[in-house]
Amino acid sequence: MIDHRVPDEQLDGRALMVHLFADDAENLRRLGVVQIIWGGRIWTTASDSDDNVTHRLKSWRVHQGCSPDDDPTFCHYDHIHFTLCVAGASKRTTFWTARRTS
Repeated sequence: MIDHRVPDEQLDGRALMVHLFADDAENLRRLGVVQIIWGGRIWTTASDSDDNVTHRLKSWRVHQGCSPDDDPTFCHYDHIHFTLCVAGASKRTTFWTARRTS
């Protein structure tokens, strides 16, 4: 649980997003993430037809009209929500299957 309303936790969440979206979102793709909801905002791979995933990072939008006064769980202020593709959820993406080299 990374609470967007707690400054230190918000920094941790932002660091996680930087990690996921680094190198044209290699880690995001390797995990099979297709949607992220956090801090009352949503990002989804279907939000933009542009194939450049890093560009789409800028396309975060308000999640279902959420505002800071809304329910913290519904608006994902108190946690980060990840939706995975079937392959990611089934541990069939390279995050799970690739062998690490030393």
